[in-house]
Amino acid sequence: AAGAAALLGAPPAQAAASRGNRYALQKRFVDWRFGMFLHFNMGTYHDAEWVEPDQAPQTFAPVDLDCGQWADAAKAAGMKFGVLTAKHHDGFCLWPSKHISYSVASSPVRGRDIVREYVHAFRSRGLAPCLYFSIWDRTNGVGPAGFDDRPPITREAIAFVKNQLTELLTGYGPIPLL
Repeated sequence: AAGAAALLGAPPAQAAASRGNRYALQKRFVDWRFGMFLHFNMGTYHDAEWVEPDQAPQTFAPVDLDCGQWADAAKAAGMKFGVLTAKHHDGFCLWPSKHISYSVASSPVRGRDIVREYVHAFRSRGLAPCLYFSIWDRTNGVGPAGFDDRPPITREAIAFVKNQLTELLTGYGPIPLL
């Protein structure tokens, strides 16, 4: 992990902790220059960028999924980071969230945590594992007021999003970019 931090030019802890000075964090991201975005999620199995909400979890059925293969390709291409879609707008989670059943835990790959596999594969190759998380969740009714006939954002919706973000940002070690 220390080698990956050195390779990726991690900013000093003081700069990262300061909310007022994001320059070091922005510079680090720009200096990475080259990475991949893995838009792998429920939409992969429905041939859609934005899959309709409430799809059957059983339709998320990867065969021979190997996150190490993604990491090897990134490393071979000279990339510094990857961004995995941990949750897109449909609300399906690639980790077994304690706050919802609409996740890999209810799919044919139950027992697997794809976020954990991805993070491990990228870190083990000296690459920064980053995550994409959509706050808009069409299956669980979290979204902008008036859009998709949604009511205004509630305290419960905010707590739901915070709980899921807490899972992602505390259960997988340092995530340098969200």
